[in-house]
Order: sequence, then C-alpha cells, then structure tokens
Amino acid sequence: VAWSGDGTRCAVTAPRGGRAVIWTGTQSDILHRPDLCGVAPTATGLAFTDGTGAVLTDSGAAKHTVAWDNHLVPVTP
Repeated sequence: VAWSGDGTRCAVTAPRGGRAVIWTGTQSDILHRPDLCGVAPTATGLAFTDGTGAVLTDSGAAKHTVAWDNHLVPVTP
C-alpha cells in the first residue's frame, strides 16, 4: 500500500492476482501485470515493481536484471 508522492492517489497491490488497484478520489483504476508486488511513492506519482525485474512509473517502464519482491521503499540521496 502506498500514497503517491503528490498525495492524489493510493495504490494497493495483489501479487497473486497480478494487479494493483489505484484510487483517485472516487475513481479507481486497475493495473494488470503478472507478479505485480512493490509499490512506493515517487516525487509526483507511484512506482511499481514485479517479480521479473520490471519497474513501472508514470514516466514509463524499465527492465532490470534484478527480480524484485514486495518490499519497495523510496530512497532519496
């Protein structure tokens, strides 16, 4: 569970179901992706990770050689 960095959205992930529910006020959206686990705030939104090494943000997606689990926290320099 995480609030977006701008405070406008809240997300909950369900890895076994392969989805995240994202609430914005009275509206909700569902993000479908196998093994979608981690969620953490970014400066203006949310970041999601899955068990294949994918990182998804409002800016796009990236693929890493590291497989993530459901423990994702923001790290600032």
